[in-house]
Amino acid sequence: CPCAIVISIPLAYFCGIAYASKNGILIKGSSVIDSLCKVKSVAFDKTGTLTKGELHVTKIEPVNGVGKAQLLRYACIAELKSNHPIALALISKAKKLNITLCEGQNYHETVGFGIECDSELGHIKAGSKEYIGAPGDEHANVFVSIDGKYIGSIALGDEVKANSKIAFENLSRLGIKNKIILSGDKKAKVKALARSLLADKAYAELTPEGKLEILESMMEELDGSLAYCGDGINDTPSLARADVGIAMGALGSDSAVECSDVVIMDDDIDKVSKAIKIAKHTKAIVISNIVISLVIKVAMLVLCALGFVPMLWAVVSDVGLLVWTIIFALFAGR
Repeated sequence: CPCAIVISIPLAYFCGIAYASKNGILIKGSSVIDSLCKVKSVAFDKTGTLTKGELHVTKIEPVNGVGKAQLLRYACIAELKSNHPIALALISKAKKLNITLCEGQNYHETVGFGIECDSELGHIKAGSKEYIGAPGDEHANVFVSIDGKYIGSIALGDEVKANSKIAFENLSRLGIKNKIILSGDKKAKVKALARSLLADKAYAELTPEGKLEILESMMEELDGSLAYCGDGINDTPSLARADVGIAMGALGSDSAVECSDVVIMDDDIDKVSKAIKIAKHTKAIVISNIVISLVIKVAMLVLCALGFVPMLWAVVSDVGLLVWTIIFALFAGR
C-alpha cells in the first residue's frame, strides 16, 4: 500500500510552506522549495533590499545661478507622481523646507533612467546623469534640467539594514558560494557596501536591462541555481528570470511581489537564509520519508513471502509506518 508515501510527501511540503508563512516567508508552491534547495548563489538589489530604502537628501548642488530650494522644487515637480524611494525622499525634503510644489502635465517615465514632464515653469527632466546629459557630480543620484538646460544635482544617502551583514554570514554557513550585489546606484557607494558586507561581486550603475543581462550571464557560468532578491519595479525582470525570485513584501512594489517565487513579508533580509534553511529541512524530511517507506515495505514484502512474518504484522507495520511518516512530516521546515 503506497499510503505512507502518497500522504506524507505532500503533507511535508504543506507543513514546510506553513512553517515558512508562520515566520513571515511566503513560498509560492512546493516546486519553489525544490528550487531553493539547489540555490548556490544569491544576487541582491541594494536600495530597499540591503538598505532600509529610507533615502534622505545629503547634498544639493545647483549651477547656473539656480538656488538650492529652486533646484529641489524642480526635481520634486518631476518626481511628484513617482513612488520610487528617491522621489519620496526628495518630496519629503521639500515638505520639511515648506517648498510649494505644483503638479506638472504629460509625465513620462523611462524606467531605470528618469522622469520628465511639462510644467508652468518649463519642461523638467530629472534622473540619471546619462538621461539628462549632465556634466555634474559623479556621487549625485539625481540630475535636473529645465528646458534642456542643466541646473544641478542632488545626492541622497541610505542606511544599511542592521542585519545585512549577519544575513551574508548566514548564507555562507548554508553553503552559498556567491553573494552578489546588483545596483543602479553609484560605483563608490556600491563598492563601499560590498566591502562592508564581504560580498563576492558587486556591479553598479545598472539599468533594469543591465541587471538582467548580468544575471543571465551568471546563470550560465555559476554552479547550481541562482536566486535574486529585490523590491522595486526595476527588479521585476530579474525576479522573473532568476531560478528563484525573492521579493521584499513590505516596501516592495506590487509587480515585484507578483512575479516573485518567495516573498519576505517584513523585509527582514536575514530571512533569505531562513527560507533556504526551511526548504532544505523540508526536502530532507521528504527524502527520509521516501527512503524509510520503501525500505520497510520491501523488507515486509520479502519477510512475508518467505513466511517469517504473518500477514497481520505486515498490515500493522504498514499502518504504523503511515502514522510515523505523517508525524515526521509535521516537523518539516523546523
